[in-house]
Amino acid sequence: MKQFNKTHILAIIVLVAAGSLIWLRQQKPEEKNNSLAKLEEQDPMRAGSPTQGTSEKNALSSQSKRLEKRLDSARKTGWKKLALHLQSNADAMPSKENMELLTKLISEMSESELCKAMDEIASLQLFELGDIVIRDMMSEALAEKNPVLALKILLKESKSINIRGRAATAFNYFLKLDATAAIAWYDQHKAAGLISDAVIEKSIVMSLVKSNPDAAARRLNQMGENSKISAVDDVFDALETVDKVAFANFFRSTIPEDDRAYRMQYYITGKLDDADFGKVTDYLDRFDATPEERIKVVESVTSNRFWLLSQKRKVTREDLENYRTWVSSVEPSLANKATGIAIAKATGYNHTSLTFQESAAIASEYHAANGGDEVLIPLLQSHVARFIPEVREDVLQLATKISDEKRRQELLSALEIIRTPAAGESADE
Repeated sequence: MKQFNKTHILAIIVLVAAGSLIWLRQQKPEEKNNSLAKLEEQDPMRAGSPTQGTSEKNALSSQSKRLEKRLDSARKTGWKKLALHLQSNADAMPSKENMELLTKLISEMSESELCKAMDEIASLQLFELGDIVIRDMMSEALAEKNPVLALKILLKESKSINIRGRAATAFNYFLKLDATAAIAWYDQHKAAGLISDAVIEKSIVMSLVKSNPDAAARRLNQMGENSKISAVDDVFDALETVDKVAFANFFRSTIPEDDRAYRMQYYITGKLDDADFGKVTDYLDRFDATPEERIKVVESVTSNRFWLLSQKRKVTREDLENYRTWVSSVEPSLANKATGIAIAKATGYNHTSLTFQESAAIASEYHAANGGDEVLIPLLQSHVARFIPEVREDVLQLATKISDEKRRQELLSALEIIRTPAAGESADE
């Protein structure tokens, strides 16, 4: 096989081929026949101004006819000539049009034609990456028609470094066709030592979690730790499509107890919009979160969301009130502490953050309304309170409002702010 050192040209081949495959796969069968006729219309680089009217339509019609003519010619000469033409000039970048033609030809091949073509690729002595791209295209085209046959052929090529990706793709087509038969096929061939693939295992777990979560959990617990974590992440991404009870059972039977709260925090904060706290309630229900887990998740979500919100605009009292209402519906005992965390995270240095003085005023109002020390403590522990000398007096003033003397002294010590007694005042006062 020829080697090619112009990797930027070859990378373009991969990108164009991948785009072509996605483009064709997403179309309905009846639309595929008209794909090339619409090619020019879909290419924004060739699209003209809407004011061009009839002349533009005529030009597109002419181009479409030319493409159809080229496709007819390519059908007669065969895919091999077109494949060779793509890289006949090492300095020439393969056109999107040529890649679309090759993709179309491959999609039209029958099972037997694809099998024969896959055997003939080596004889063409294509550049390495070109060989890989065309094999990928043919393998997927065959898998779409007959995934079992595609897998059978791929197992014979088990020494190929690209076999795993092609096999996983073929197996996914098999799963969609008949999940029970696909899983049985994999188990049989794995037991015979013919195949063992973490990507396929993940696909099986994803398939089972919707229909048989207990079976999915058993399979997941047999996987290696890294593969297991990756598989759980995939399941989390599809959380909304899984029955609530089924997902909760799956989650609790696969994630160690001491890791569950962290996994919930990690997943939920990554799925939320700026301050869409309502979704958190649904997610917590899906996880069947315990009271302790709910508290940890609410605290994590508060820190994450209010910091992000403060990077866009100043947090308002309305934001805080709406948030407190939601927290009270999830865990009433957490309302004051969570409010304090929200205020602290909304405090910063840029123009969209609350200043320490603004935050201290808001926190003091909540404190005066029976918010307790919990609403003040997060602000006193914030980065601004600890590291900005200009707010030292404001920090001291706010700290005097902590009713628990021991806690107040702990906070001041942690801040390394030891108040010097005024003249005539004892250190104990």
